[in-house]
Amino acid sequence: MKMGCSFLQITGIPNEQDKMWTRISFLIFTFSVLIRDSVLVTGREEVLRISPPVPVVSVGATVELVCHTQCPNSQPNWEKTIDSAPGKITFHPLKAVLRIDKVLESYENDYKCTTKCRGKFYSKDVYLAVYSFPQNPSVELTSLNPVAGQTVTLRCSGQNLYPCHKVKVYWYQSHELLPDPEEPTVTMNDHLCNTVSHRNYTTTSKDRDLTFTCEIRLGLPTAEFQSKNSSLEIHLNSESVPTAPSLGPF
Repeated sequence: MKMGCSFLQITGIPNEQDKMWTRISFLIFTFSVLIRDSVLVTGREEVLRISPPVPVVSVGATVELVCHTQCPNSQPNWEKTIDSAPGKITFHPLKAVLRIDKVLESYENDYKCTTKCRGKFYSKDVYLAVYSFPQNPSVELTSLNPVAGQTVTLRCSGQNLYPCHKVKVYWYQSHELLPDPEEPTVTMNDHLCNTVSHRNYTTTSKDRDLTFTCEIRLGLPTAEFQSKNSSLEIHLNSESVPTAPSLGPF
């Protein structure tokens, strides 16, 4: 009797190298899907983008806030964050446009854009800053017939300003900032305000022609709109300032 031997051959058990290549292939496939869809869901910044990113608009002007998304088949929308939300929303592929005509001071607020991407909700806020600065400051000399060596008084005023809580006034003499600026006087006129600043300056006997500049700053988030200035030239007479006669002993 012959006895035969049979061998059981086992196949299909992956070794460590096969496992490594499987993991690499899976990662490559996942990354390619993300690139194809152009969405890296790593945070709100990649899903929604608002332009302009720091909107600053003057009272009475028009502004458009545009919200873009990078998520395919997604439609952004603007949510109303204040009771009387102004403007009109128009929708375009992958973006929503909020247009506000004749901006008022009360429209200064946060505006929120939202969208849904891959089953998740995303939102992004933008703060609309509003300002009023219709004309340059007015600078005048309150001292009549100034004489070299005399203390002169200057006056600077600004009208219909907004915002009012950060109004600052700076004085310059020949482009040099004068120290110790005084707090300006601010008076309210509905939402707008007027401001007045006075500055005393003591001239020397050698002074003849002086130039003073008044700058008003509103404290806006962008420097382009935040300040305006005006200058005033003063011509001094060379006459000396009379002094009080000294009294001798009685």
